[in-house]
Amino acid sequence: MKSERQSNIELLRMLCMLFIVCHHMIVHALPSNSEFGIAMGVEWYGLQLLNCMCYVAVNVFILISGYFGIHIKFRSFIRFYIMLAFYGCVLYHLHLYLIDSHINRWSIYNTLFPISNSPGLWFVKSYFVLYLLSPILNAAANALTKRQYQISILLFTVVILYYGFYREMEFASAGYSLSNFVYLYFIGGYLKRYVPNTPKLRIPSLSVYFLGSILLWCLVIYSENSDSSSVWLSTVQYNHPFVVVSSIAFFLFFTTLHFSSKAINFIAPSSLAVYILHENVYFNQKIYYYIGDCYFAANDWGGRVLLLFAIILSIWSMGYAIDIIRRGLTYPFE
Repeated sequence: MKSERQSNIELLRMLCMLFIVCHHMIVHALPSNSEFGIAMGVEWYGLQLLNCMCYVAVNVFILISGYFGIHIKFRSFIRFYIMLAFYGCVLYHLHLYLIDSHINRWSIYNTLFPISNSPGLWFVKSYFVLYLLSPILNAAANALTKRQYQISILLFTVVILYYGFYREMEFASAGYSLSNFVYLYFIGGYLKRYVPNTPKLRIPSLSVYFLGSILLWCLVIYSENSDSSSVWLSTVQYNHPFVVVSSIAFFLFFTTLHFSSKAINFIAPSSLAVYILHENVYFNQKIYYYIGDCYFAANDWGGRVLLLFAIILSIWSMGYAIDIIRRGLTYPFE
């Protein structure tokens, strides 16, 4: 019997994808036009705070996977592959028609093997490796006692925070690595087993999330006014201690919510498609540059911020709408 999706977690997926779109607009679209810039002031401080609050999104997606556990199924893999191949083919042919009519046989090949060959989409590739390793990770987690699980996470924390974050060693640096994904996957599994999702956690977890985001924001402000090269100022890293703690707290808050929504459960499975659509290598740079031009064309910072929010919500909602249509088209093949 197919288990019912938990609407609180599905809503969390959708919110995290909104965070990712927002983060990409701030860090990619706004600096995309070098002729303009945002002076340090209310606008700059506000955008940086918003960005710091959005950093948790990628980590939360992995925590969700660890919380429920990844279980390899042939049908789920086919759905995953068809989605990637569909968007790869469609976006590549749109690129040929609208921008560059030169046909590259290697680009066509890459659209048919999107997981291993397509450029960009680092999250998809790292997550797929985590997907393949999940039977081993699940077996290891299931074999551990609570004490052993705690010690394993503690040792893993030393590896990720010291060697990955502080020493910036390649195998675990910046939080983009598979090792960081495995680390968060184990934490998610521990939270499922040993941390009760009681309403008592709501206020503490939400408070920790906001506190971590504000502390991260303070580091951003300090780094702009300091010549220090301290690794603590490398705030764009997903393995930053403040980001890791904030991610766990934000995730825990949503585990304490209990409600059911058929609409959310229907829409949320398209979350990954929103990422694939707006981060595709064929159009993302042009889109970011155009959004940057529109943003800086506004006369005052209030109008610019409202425009930015409208663009973010449009990209986010259009991504879901497009993929719901795609799901209807590809379902017979799946």
